[in-house]
Amino acid sequence: MNILITGHLGFIGTHLWTALKKHHLIGYDIKGGDDILDKRKLEYVFETENIDCVIHLAALTGARRGELYPEDYFRVNVLGTKNVADLCVKYEVKLIHFSSSSVKQPNTIYGMSKLCGEQIAQRIGATIVRPFTVIGEYGRKDQVIYKWINSIKKNKGIAVHGLDTARNFTYVGDVVNAVKDLIGIDTLLPFMPVELCNPTSITLEELIKIFAKYYEFDVIDTGLDTYEMKENMGRWDMPFVATDAKKIIERILKNEI
Repeated sequence: MNILITGHLGFIGTHLWTALKKHHLIGYDIKGGDDILDKRKLEYVFETENIDCVIHLAALTGARRGELYPEDYFRVNVLGTKNVADLCVKYEVKLIHFSSSSVKQPNTIYGMSKLCGEQIAQRIGATIVRPFTVIGEYGRKDQVIYKWINSIKKNKGIAVHGLDTARNFTYVGDVVNAVKDLIGIDTLLPFMPVELCNPTSITLEELIKIFAKYYEFDVIDTGLDTYEMKENMGRWDMPFVATDAKKIIERILKNEI
């Protein structure tokens, strides 16, 4: 199968790239100079690569940055997604579109942009994958685990935005396995997003205790409001059991990977 992965150099994309090596993979990522807003360049890939499936990951992420750069977020996450969807229709290519749990908090620019992206994907009958707080080896440096590690190493302690929050951390390996299953389904699941929300939540206090096994640090409660939900409210839509997120976090901290 010929699979185009947009955003293949990102966190989830790199894990998918490794896991799907048995297929012929085509990467398209802004880090490599390939912009989904450049529709002509993107169409050339569709014209020349005989693509069977697109896994669309390319997006701008992060609720706080979305408030700072709203135009960029809507251009990439909405117009860029429409480019991908239009070409999938034109060339009769299966589309697996990655959304975000932030669509359940559409009062943020990021949530709005991802919700629009979902609606574009729904319109063409694509399968939508909606992951919740994905973690794993070599994860995004702007997410809580790596932010805390870097802050502790700089002797700054960790800043928290209220201890009443909880997260349903979902392992990137589970996300990859879910996508592998979805690739093999001939009839995709339009209008019903596949939610990947680990059923077991971890409170902020529990996360602090896990970190305390490996580091010494001060906890600074900023008292600031956060753009993120206080808890994840999603489903686990896959037939396999979700990986224990606490074990993944411990492995990351122990090996600093």
